[in-house]
Amino acid sequence: MNGGNKLCIIVCRHLKKEAEYANKSIDSPYFKIVSVCSKSEILETITNPEFSKIFIFYSPCMELPEMVENEKISLTNLKGCWELLVDPYMVRKSAAKFLLPCQLKDKGSFEKKNIVVIDTGIYRISSKVKSKYQVFHAGINYFLSRIENCILNFKNDCLSSESSVLKRKLSELSLTFDLLGNFSAIATEKQVIETIIDIYTVVFHPEEVQFFYPCDVQPDILKKLRNSSRKSLIESNCLYLLISHRKQEYGVLKLDNFMTDNYDDYRRYLAESIVKVAELSISNIRVWTNLRKTKTIIKEERDIAKKYLDIAGSIIVVLDRKGNIKLINRAGLEVLGYSQKELIGKNWFDTVLPEHYREKIRSAHFRLISGKIKKSVKYIENPVLTKNGQERIIAWRNTVIFDRFKRITGTISSGIDITERKILEEKLRALSITDELTGLYNRRGFFLLAEHEMKRAKRTGRSFYLVFIDVDGLKNINDTFGHQEGDRVLKETALILQKVFRKSDVIGRIGGDEFAVIASEATGDDRELLLKRLSEAIDRRNKQSGQKTEISLSAGVLKYDPSVESSIDELLSQADRLMYEDKRKKMYNNQRGEI
Repeated sequence: MNGGNKLCIIVCRHLKKEAEYANKSIDSPYFKIVSVCSKSEILETITNPEFSKIFIFYSPCMELPEMVENEKISLTNLKGCWELLVDPYMVRKSAAKFLLPCQLKDKGSFEKKNIVVIDTGIYRISSKVKSKYQVFHAGINYFLSRIENCILNFKNDCLSSESSVLKRKLSELSLTFDLLGNFSAIATEKQVIETIIDIYTVVFHPEEVQFFYPCDVQPDILKKLRNSSRKSLIESNCLYLLISHRKQEYGVLKLDNFMTDNYDDYRRYLAESIVKVAELSISNIRVWTNLRKTKTIIKEERDIAKKYLDIAGSIIVVLDRKGNIKLINRAGLEVLGYSQKELIGKNWFDTVLPEHYREKIRSAHFRLISGKIKKSVKYIENPVLTKNGQERIIAWRNTVIFDRFKRITGTISSGIDITERKILEEKLRALSITDELTGLYNRRGFFLLAEHEMKRAKRTGRSFYLVFIDVDGLKNINDTFGHQEGDRVLKETALILQKVFRKSDVIGRIGGDEFAVIASEATGDDRELLLKRLSEAIDRRNKQSGQKTEISLSAGVLKYDPSVESSIDELLSQADRLMYEDKRKKMYNNQRGEI
């Protein structure tokens, strides 16, 4: 995402504490959530130049200033500010009024009985309020999910805005290279119309494609087409395209049921571009005697397409069916460090892909060529190898190219170098959720993944084991041998847990000497097996020669039932109690052994 873009989310003043919590939980330089209420505060925020996008969650307790609707501001009307904390479809229909604890002050007395107080866990609700009103325990997760959804939409908008111009150029480019030659070989206007109908049928799959001469078109439709700068019109779920050249109208094409779920403006632009090629073909047929002039026009169009390639900020590559490079633009040459002569005709996969990725990407190319990948555009990220041996990560969008017989002749791909972005994302991710000493997830990372596992367990109905582990006597080790030895014990404990549990399990260090594990897909016999494997791994380590200290772990294992409503904190508390029971048993057994 561009560093100049920043998102601001505005909520009412009653959500001040929730907003502060969200700002801390979603720590990002590109995001800020503010709680305001008055017109002046809102106006000051939306006119702040540092924000490129504003989301306003408007509730009746806010006053909106007069403002012109624009792309910068997105307004969501709420019945009340509680709607950000409780999904209105999850609340039973009732005459009750939902309020936050802080709103009770605005209501004066406590006499009304039709008020439900929302408890997010942030406010401290007195016993007096609980005795007078119904309390709805909502938590903060729904609020965070609404905020994160806004951030995700904002990031997607930033990425799509950067690539929208490129999409249009790519569609025009693929048509220029693939369709122009096909139409130039057609001898009659009737064949042009038949060919363009076949192309629309293959590309867009409408219910029917019809051609009408201008005299057969409804007058109001024809008038709208003539007044349209795009020479196209969407009416009653159909797309109308005017075929004309130099103010001479040839006819109108009608694509029935064009407005499908996959519709976007890019598809309409693609349809308009095909018409342009058809118009040029008809024009060539009508002026066939001036062949030299026609060839000059085609050459100029190709030169324009080449300029599009060279000025595009993204890499553009055209491959044939075997993966040989047919065309690569200037941006691609600059990233790879090759000259055009060094690449044209060479196999893309053998030349610029790292050896461990070649077969995977080659297989994806052939599946796209064979039509097994049904989507016309496929997104993929993979590394490429520059001439000097450096790996760069490129995000690609690929589409196939057809010849006049509707056969796939190759692919055209646009790519963006995201190497620096990936490095930054990985650094930020590692810093935020990884324990520096052990390399395991830290408390924040463990809780994030634990919440995800709980949601997945509820969705699939599969339970898992939560294992709470404590390193016995770590304080004594630190006092006797020093903190360096204590750190070594913690690192070795982390290695033991990584060997005992599967890669799919979530392992975290959630405290000084405390570890927690979520072992997925629990079965009836897994508990004893887990404890046995853990005990055996500890014994093997302690029997190794040269160890200053022995490692002893106490563990509590709790099986999570997704049908029982509980939080990760509650599960950890239960597992903690089981762990202390295990610790007391060890102490009792040790005392009996000494006697």
